[in-house]
Amino acid sequence: MVFRGRGLPSLPALLLGALLSGLAASCAFGADVPAESLDTLRAVESKVIATAEAAGPAVVRVNRSAGVLVSADGVVLTAAHLGGLGGEQATVRLADGRSLKATVLGRCGTADAAMLKIASGGPFPHVPLGSTADLQPGDRCLVFGHMHPLIAGRPAVLRVGRITKVTADRLTTDCTSTGGDSGGPVLDTDGRLIGINSFGFPGRLWHVPIDVFKTHWDRLAAGERWGGRPRLRFTGAQLMRMKPTRPQRGEAAVGPVATAAARSVVTVLCDGRAACLGTVVTADGLVVTKASELKGTVTCQLPDGRTAPAERLGVRDAHDLALLRVQARPLVPVTWAEAEDRRVGRWVVTPGPDGRVRGVGVVGVACLTVPRFLSELGAGFDPAPGGPATVTCVQPYRPAAEAGIRAGDRVVSVQGKPTPTLDDVRQRLKDATAGGVRVGIARGGQRLELAVMPAGAQRSGPVRIGTGDVPGGVMIVQPRRRRVADGRADGFPVAFQHDTPLEAADGGAPVVGLDGKALGVNVGVPAGPACYALPAELVIKEMAGMSGAGAPDGNE
Repeated sequence: MVFRGRGLPSLPALLLGALLSGLAASCAFGADVPAESLDTLRAVESKVIATAEAAGPAVVRVNRSAGVLVSADGVVLTAAHLGGLGGEQATVRLADGRSLKATVLGRCGTADAAMLKIASGGPFPHVPLGSTADLQPGDRCLVFGHMHPLIAGRPAVLRVGRITKVTADRLTTDCTSTGGDSGGPVLDTDGRLIGINSFGFPGRLWHVPIDVFKTHWDRLAAGERWGGRPRLRFTGAQLMRMKPTRPQRGEAAVGPVATAAARSVVTVLCDGRAACLGTVVTADGLVVTKASELKGTVTCQLPDGRTAPAERLGVRDAHDLALLRVQARPLVPVTWAEAEDRRVGRWVVTPGPDGRVRGVGVVGVACLTVPRFLSELGAGFDPAPGGPATVTCVQPYRPAAEAGIRAGDRVVSVQGKPTPTLDDVRQRLKDATAGGVRVGIARGGQRLELAVMPAGAQRSGPVRIGTGDVPGGVMIVQPRRRRVADGRADGFPVAFQHDTPLEAADGGAPVVGLDGKALGVNVGVPAGPACYALPAELVIKEMAGMSGAGAPDGNE
């Protein structure tokens, strides 16, 4: 998804996406979607898992966005508006971690279509070409992208949705997406390439149909460039008329799954107010939940409506996980799934304590380390609690990148004051966001001091959409960032990622598969179009360590 011609996310673009994605929750799916049974959904899930396993290795990163291999000798299809495609060379990063140079061949600006060719290193995994001729609104599809922020080692992220409209020059879907996904593939459930991500916002994405590439294949392969620079421009009124559709993932079919799993979900109250959810793990009252939401006196409202006092037995700061003992018997514990069940493409359901479906999604990444992001800098850090502030990734065009901070740097001071830990960096930045700050960096054997203008110090202003000559999309005045919620949305040593549309209050709830078994517990909610959950095996291990801790901090 792109709002600017560089194929990269900007703060305004992400804020606009968040603004418009809020409309998705209230908009009905426009196509006639037949009712599905749970068995039908399981069959779809099996096809999605198989397709994801086969196609995932062919998804590549092109510069800072995405593309897909379509031949064993290295032909890559992507979007023409991606940054860096104006020259002769681009960098392609394969799923196996290799970074190879590719020649930029043809580009069609009006269609937003581009072709690259990797010079050597094959044969390469690739996907077969499909066709849009027989596609119908309501057909399911898979979308892969390398969404920002660029997390080291994270593979292409999978999202699943439905086709909403098909025309000769545009394919529209209701998939979730974000900046950096431009150029990624759109596949049918048989793994055939039917389109390339172009632009849009969560719940309404536009893609270049594969038939457009087929029509212009010889011209693209010959290196011809025509149609000028892609211009995906809209006025504010046009964007607000483009109402997103709510992805239909089988909510009705999974109702019985959510109802059964709800027996193991409680509402966690802090000083009498609902703060988050909790997952029952033993019949004698042990509940795991999201630690950073716990403040004041904690009680739990049970599925039957009773409210019972809760004692904090332990906390694992690294995972934002807390263990409570609820003074009520008996409770219904979750049944845990096996680790191998957590495959990319697996359908996941988040139940509420009322038995309703809080959200349905798919596993997009089976296992990853999620950095702790500092929004003031636009950089991610090693999530180890109490460890040094080591930069693991830097978001393009954000304060850290503009100041010259790199992955691998260690922040050792802010405004001349030592910052031995990431928490120290965070506090110093909070105290120094009225203007530019001096950030001390340790890089190898060097000590550097860089001038940084934190995001919180940038000028405020409403989000405004202009129609200026901005190739690739929308021009928006930079707004001041909203205050970050107290609860953590990132910074987990081990997690899996799914694309369920959830609210922050859903943290602590179990993530269950179509068989009703819990794959893990939600802790990173919300994090843009991504939610992060602790895997079941980690929760079980940490629960065992905390159950005898007896102290509120519980860290060992």
